[in-house]
Amino acid sequence: MDQAYIVLSVAPGGTLASMTVVGEDQQTAHKVLAMPPRQEFPFSFSGGVVSTNSIHFSSLTPAPLRATYDYLVTFSTDGLVIHGLATVPCQFCSDVPTQFGHSNVVAALVSPATQLGSMRLDGGLLSFQFSGEACYDYFVEFSPILPAANWLSLTNFRAKLGAIHPLVVDSVTNAPSRFYRIRQVDCFCD
Repeated sequence: MDQAYIVLSVAPGGTLASMTVVGEDQQTAHKVLAMPPRQEFPFSFSGGVVSTNSIHFSSLTPAPLRATYDYLVTFSTDGLVIHGLATVPCQFCSDVPTQFGHSNVVAALVSPATQLGSMRLDGGLLSFQFSGEACYDYFVEFSPILPAANWLSLTNFRAKLGAIHPLVVDSVTNAPSRFYRIRQVDCFCD
C-alpha cells in the first residue's frame, strides 16, 4: 500500500489548510508516475479553504496541460471523510490514465511520533523521559547501529488510564554507541 496516511495541517488563524497523501513512512508524498511528456504529480494540495465542517482544496484556474484537482474533506464524529479527483493531462497518451480519485476515504487521527526529552548522561547511566497517551503500550528498544537489522528490548510501559511520563534509565558503560526508539502499540485496554 503506497497511500496509507494523510497529513492535514491548518494554518494559524484557521482559514487555510494543506493536505498531502503520504505512504507508510508518513513523509513521502504519493505521486502519479511520470510518463513522457507528462510530469510527476504529487498528491499535495495547499490553499484549502476551511469552513465550519469541511475543507475544500481546488486548483484555482484550469490551464491547458496542467494538473487540476478538487478535493473535499468533511469532518465526521469518527474522523475525516475525503473525496476528490485529480486530473493529470497527457497530450499524446491515449492509453494512459489521466484521472485519479479518492472517494469515501475515512481518516482517523494518528498521534505524532513520541519524542525523547530530558536526556542526561551521568557516569555510565543514560536517562531520558517521554510522554505517552492513554490506551497504549510503549516499548523502548535500542540498537548499536543504524539502520538496525533488529531492535533489542530495553523496557516497556503501559498507559492504561491516563497519560504517562516515564523515566527510562540504561547503562551505557560498555556501549560505544546506542540508538533508541519507542514503539507505540494499542493496548486494547480502553
